[in-house]
Amino acid sequence: MLCLQIISFPMSIGWCTTGSASGDDQGWILMQHMPGCDLDTVFEKLSLEEQKPILSQIAEIFAKIQRCEIPSTVEGFGGLTFDERGCMVGGEMSLVRGGPFGTYVELWQGMLREELKCADESEVIAGWRQNGVREKIEAFVEKGVPNMYVNLLSACDIVVHDFSPATNNLLFDEKTAKVTAIIDFDFAHITAPAEEFFRSFWTFGGNVLGGESPSSLIHGFPEPHSETTFGPRGRKVKILG
Repeated sequence: MLCLQIISFPMSIGWCTTGSASGDDQGWILMQHMPGCDLDTVFEKLSLEEQKPILSQIAEIFAKIQRCEIPSTVEGFGGLTFDERGCMVGGEMSLVRGGPFGTYVELWQGMLREELKCADESEVIAGWRQNGVREKIEAFVEKGVPNMYVNLLSACDIVVHDFSPATNNLLFDEKTAKVTAIIDFDFAHITAPAEEFFRSFWTFGGNVLGGESPSSLIHGFPEPHSETTFGPRGRKVKILG
């Protein structure tokens, strides 16, 4: 069991990956039982002053995760697996086929290309092929993404990152007001530190995709930001800062 002073990760007792290429049958992980209730059952009932210490704990937890030493056998960006010698090495992510990727740019290009594959399977979207939209998207993936990250100084750094630290992935002790465990980390992967700001803490309104209603992404953001607003999926969240 990995313990980071203020929180414990459940020990993995056994696991099995999906047995088919289509992924129709689900893999599983047998983990140690951990104490506490789901944080999402109590978090939104708390006042802002009661939420602040919890948010501080979560920030400390994920800062410690990012400071974990990555084995020298792990190269590139993406998921983790074990080789034939039992050494931890880079592998495929749970959400993106392929990998590990050589650079952070290649990781994002891989994720966007995976989204295009999903669009191809949609009868409604039909791969975004009408009116030349697909060509524009593919040009952005090929040339636009590298240009966006050319000045990102941390693009060569790698950290352990879990972009699903949602309230339903954390256990909480109501008596001590302490976060007790992380029980879901299937989206965890090796990536650049900047990823935290792109796709993390979405239930807390803590990234560029969260904190405002979806319409704000199209019509603009209100000024000044209100303390209470709506996050992804219409959930009401508190904005700190």
